[in-house]
Amino acid sequence: MREPWHGMVAPLIRFEQAMPFVLLIATAVSFLTLFFGLNYVVRPLRTLGQRASAIGAGQFDAAQAPVGGVDEIEELRIVIDQMAHQLQSAQVGMESYLHAVTQAQDEERTRLARELHDETVQTLIALDHKTQMVQRSIERDPARAQAQVVELRQMVLEATAEVRRFSRALRPPFLDDLGLAPALELLAEENRAEFVVTGQPRRLPPESEMALYRIAQESLSNARRHANASEITVAITYEPHIVRLEVIDNGKGFEPPANLASLGRTGHFGLLSMQERAQLAGATLTIASAPGAGAHVTVSSPVLA
Repeated sequence: MREPWHGMVAPLIRFEQAMPFVLLIATAVSFLTLFFGLNYVVRPLRTLGQRASAIGAGQFDAAQAPVGGVDEIEELRIVIDQMAHQLQSAQVGMESYLHAVTQAQDEERTRLARELHDETVQTLIALDHKTQMVQRSIERDPARAQAQVVELRQMVLEATAEVRRFSRALRPPFLDDLGLAPALELLAEENRAEFVVTGQPRRLPPESEMALYRIAQESLSNARRHANASEITVAITYEPHIVRLEVIDNGKGFEPPANLASLGRTGHFGLLSMQERAQLAGATLTIASAPGAGAHVTVSSPVLA
């Protein structure tokens, strides 16, 4: 078989002639890819990383301006900027909360000192004066001395009750001795609230019992002082793996924030303290309320097997 040689080598010659153009196109595509990668991926990501580091240093507005690049990088910048503002809000709220806690501690110490001076100390001074009068009346007027002894005993009882009230405010003794349910029942009775217990009461870790007790105490205080509630129910439910505390009132209600972490910025430091106590105890706090519809506070604390 014979074949013309130029017909066989022609494709190779054409390919060899076209090779420089192919290499030129490949080189151009490579440079374009490198340019696109540097300007639309690498540099924007590097800039975004620098701004994220600035946010970590406290410059919460660092990610506000666009960094360019592909849409995915811009979406990532927007998310980082939103997280930075949430972090800033949480920091402002925590600073306000710490300031309020410090101020509340100072006010509580001042109140205790004033009440101890104005009530307990004055009662003790009156007891001393009454004792001296009894001593002088024993021999001269026994009947009068007997009446004074009765008054003296009444003053002692009042002073004892006052000291016990201070003690219960600082640390409820029934909580340590009898458990959460009896302590909540006494707390509800003191606040003229209905108490309901469901399930078999059992002891919880001390930190969980204290957190639930303080949350109930704060909820009752809010219902009486701020919501002007006339009906309050304190309910505790013991389930196999969870203990649920509920405080329900028919007060004027309020509009709870969507995010409980923002309570400090809105001045709801009592609610924020409830949230902090629940988190420290590993519990979940939910607040359902609306203007004119009362409030329903629920705390769910898991029980470890």
